[in-house]
Amino acid sequence: MGNPYPSSLDWNFVDLLNVNPSVAVWDGTNLLGQLQPGYRYYNKNTGVGIFETFNGIIFLENGFFVSATGISASITMPGYARVHSSTPLFKVTKTDLLRLHVEGNSLQDEMIIHFNNDATPGFDDFDGKKIESEINLYSIVDGYRFWLNTIPLESNDYVSIGFSASLPGNYDLFASGFESFKVSTPLFLEDLKTNKIYDLNQDSKYTFYYDINDNAQRFRLYFSNCPDMQNEATNGISIYSSENLVYIINKSQISGEYWIHDIGGREVLHGTLSNQYKTCIPLKVSAGTYLVKVVNNQGLSFKKISIR
Repeated sequence: MGNPYPSSLDWNFVDLLNVNPSVAVWDGTNLLGQLQPGYRYYNKNTGVGIFETFNGIIFLENGFFVSATGISASITMPGYARVHSSTPLFKVTKTDLLRLHVEGNSLQDEMIIHFNNDATPGFDDFDGKKIESEINLYSIVDGYRFWLNTIPLESNDYVSIGFSASLPGNYDLFASGFESFKVSTPLFLEDLKTNKIYDLNQDSKYTFYYDINDNAQRFRLYFSNCPDMQNEATNGISIYSSENLVYIINKSQISGEYWIHDIGGREVLHGTLSNQYKTCIPLKVSAGTYLVKVVNNQGLSFKKISIR
């Protein structure tokens, strides 16, 4: 479809019948100042867009794409939806909203995960479907690709994240929006290719290598303690690693002791576990597999970890 007016069109004032509130607009002249031309997205139900400065202003003679959600779908563009400002940029602050941004090889893309108890786990008016381009970062729900995935709180163990690009190489993934959550939220990224898990609260940037033959379903994002990190024991201890760091999550907050051994059984570190919720232990050891043992008066936990 296209903007029929000799002026810009504000998507927030367009009337929809059986049409998803998300719009995809092709920015071929790079008006929003990103690394490359591409699709820009906006959902008028949530008031958020990609990239962050896009607020749903569709320029003169600009085409756009929408998704019908039922029969007899229609779009009405009333006269009061016309705008004459040449400045379509402003920043919208939302709560409980996480942005994932990826860039590399002069390409970039974004996706959004938003928590809203009015939404459903499946596709609804709080979501937005993605159109494939040179670089694609998206949430996977029921086989669909979403640039915007809005879900109820506590609705998922994890969110599946897909990635593809036209060029192989190193890419940087950035997470932002931590400050929008009302309480401190765990955030773990699992790379299904490398079988590594990263604490994005500890470091919001993750660098990975992409090959064009890689499985597009590359990541899982956990907003709680990742069940694949450990089989949590009855003593409330969770253990995982990232790079050369060992993390011990002590839910019971009962003090104890920890031991770290190499694969040959040799002790490389022994220490006291405090009653704080999270302990970070840097290891100055060679890359390889190690065994972590944690003991407190509620029981014993073991976890095999990889250090690189």
